Amino acid sequence: LFVPVARRVHLLLASDAALRTAFRRELDADADGRLARGELVEHYFGDPTPGVATARFVAACTEAIAVRDREWAAARRRGATGP
Repeated sequence: LFVPVARRVHLLLASDAALRTAFRRELDADADGRLARGELVEHYFGDPTPGVATARFVAACTEAIAVRDREWAAARRRGATGP
């Protein structure tokens, strides 16, 4: 199974006692991949600015709750016990 993100993923073993060091070493060694990783982040997650994803999530939840409330109210007006 191939997915684009797999092109930029490197294997780090759990047995590596210095996992954080190994991770940082991988990131620093692949300066050319920095741009590609940034593009993948934006492709999969949208704007990577701190707080943006949380705001989108809260907005989506708020909209889902509003839709549920409207449908629930409409169902009650029809005499149903749920949407």
